[in-house]
Amino acid sequence: MDARATGVFGVSDLVGKPIPMGAFLSGVYSVAGAAGGSGLRVAFSVDDVVLDCGDAHVKKSYALQNSSSGVAINIANDKPFTLALQPNGSLAGSSAVTINGRLLTGTDAGGNYSFKPISASCPVGTLAPN
Repeated sequence: MDARATGVFGVSDLVGKPIPMGAFLSGVYSVAGAAGGSGLRVAFSVDDVVLDCGDAHVKKSYALQNSSSGVAINIANDKPFTLALQPNGSLAGSSAVTINGRLLTGTDAGGNYSFKPISASCPVGTLAPN
């Protein structure tokens, strides 16, 4: 893909417009309370999104798609879900999402990291840009 065709789109740049080829999201969106670890938080980068819910954190892929109601962001979680870009720049979804991640627990004598599985569920609702 031609690098000139790739663009970074933030808060509301895509609202009401077709998605250009190579478009991606950037930035952090969260529900009220996510800063304290109690709500869903999503952090977009060029080719992935980090999902945070409580102590569970995981990196997944996402794709932008034009829909009849605007721009849809399809997130390839264990159980995929969709967020819709709203006219005010927020993201909206329904139901709840379960994040199955892992948590760093330490290192062994050889310096290898050890992890434990962790799972948390958060309501989706409306995620505001941070």
